[in-house]
Formats: sequence, C-alpha cells, structure tokens
Amino acid sequence: MLAHSNKLAAILLAAGQSTRFEEGSKLTQLINEKPLISLSLSPLINSNLEKIIVVTGGHAETLNKQLIPIKNKNTNITVLHNENYKLGMGASIAAGMSVLPQNSEGVFICLADMPKITKEIISELSNNYAQEQKTETINKKSIFRPAYQGTPGHPVLFSKTHFEKLSTLSGDHGAKEIIRQNKDQLKLIEVTSPHILFDIDKISDINKLDNH
Repeated sequence: MLAHSNKLAAILLAAGQSTRFEEGSKLTQLINEKPLISLSLSPLINSNLEKIIVVTGGHAETLNKQLIPIKNKNTNITVLHNENYKLGMGASIAAGMSVLPQNSEGVFICLADMPKITKEIISELSNNYAQEQKTETINKKSIFRPAYQGTPGHPVLFSKTHFEKLSTLSGDHGAKEIIRQNKDQLKLIEVTSPHILFDIDKISDINKLDNH
C-alpha cells in the first residue's frame, strides 16, 4: 500500500510528435499486444493515485482511440489535449497542472514513452516522500528522483512547494530548470532497475525491450 497515495497525482506527458519514430505515433505502437500508452499508464493506475492526467498533443486523435477504453475503466484518469504542444514539454506540464486537484500534495511528472516503469518504482518514490513529511528538519526534501548506478532517471515526484513553478513552465526543457535551481531539495533514490533510464524513440528501441 502506497503511503499518502490518495494525496499524490501524476501527469503523463503524451503530447510529443514522435518525430524520430519511423511509423506514426510511437505511443500507439503495440508491444506484446498492448499499446505503449497502456503500458505507461499501468503502473500509475495500479498505484492508487488520486488523479492521473494524460496530456496529449501530436497524434491526439489516434491516441484517444487507445485512451478512451482505459479512461472508461478508471474514473481518476483525465485526458487533456494541449493545443500548444508544439511549444514543448514545459507547456504540456503547465497544461496538466491546470487541472490538478486542489488538495494534491505532490505530483509525478512521467514520460509516456517509458513502458517498463513499474509500480514498485512509483511506490519507492511515494514512500520516500511520505517519510520526508514525517521528519522534523526545516529544509525538507521536496523533489524525489530515482537513480540507477548514480544516473538520474524518471519519473520525478515534486511536492506542492513547486506547483507554482510547474504551472508556469514553457519551452522544451520540462522541469529540468526547477530541479537545477533546487538541488538542495532534491533526493536521489538509488533503485536496482535500469528501466528508469529507458525510453522508446525509434522502432529499434522496441527490440531492446527484452534486454532491459
């Protein structure tokens, strides 16, 4: 059971144009008979989060065909089309933040092209967040990021301390600048899975899945 899971939400960034993928939208590509977007949503759905916001952009019409049946089975999923998706990842994060529940205490920023993120990784971040809330230190950690052999990966969990800045992001750098400006508030959590570093950009990446 995830600690404080009902106060945490997630924004799944699915607004990219798949410019490096050779055959249309990579997020609708079937992997083991399931679309990539479904695999990316699965650990979030199974983590008992308060709200999951899927932000679409490029290939939205095709993607929605995959998302509608998933959304119908999970009432805590909101699908939001970002009309300004061409402005970059930051604009999509800001769009997702605009419909975040007011009582949320933290939000996962997740990438939809990472099919092997697991519920256990979400749980590890969530539990570290919960433990930090119990500490008596003045400067609590407020950004939680997994790392594999020292290399930071995804997803990243931000506490509400950073909600305002997340809501005003733009451009294609996502939340990197927020992390850079708040290194003293960042907690890197070493995990045993390299999956936090693996995403799908090209068809050839799908063939690598069995090795990750």
